[in-house]
Amino acid sequence: MYELLYTDTGAMSETDPEFVAAKLATLSVAQRVIEAVVESTSLTLRADAFTTAHLFWVAAHGLVSLQKGGCLVVGRTLDELSPVLFTALSIGMVEEASGMVEEESS
Repeated sequence: MYELLYTDTGAMSETDPEFVAAKLATLSVAQRVIEAVVESTSLTLRADAFTTAHLFWVAAHGLVSLQKGGCLVVGRTLDELSPVLFTALSIGMVEEASGMVEEESS
């Protein structure tokens, strides 16, 4: 799944319907997790689950790229950064939590 989401398309065309369907299927794993969390809680997202899944995809890509490139040797490890990044992103995407953060900083 990682290779499908994060690597060059190679010989496949970015407009190939099978390629697009495979990428969407892979991204939908994150979307389904986000939808399940929203359905099982009283959380309201700032954006739809598909957009939120994209933002988590972007964050994961940054972490994985830095890890694969050997760049996470100057202070924090992947294991240390991952939960903090995803918690921060989660808080930013939840309407109620965002309001709480703004109130606390006032």
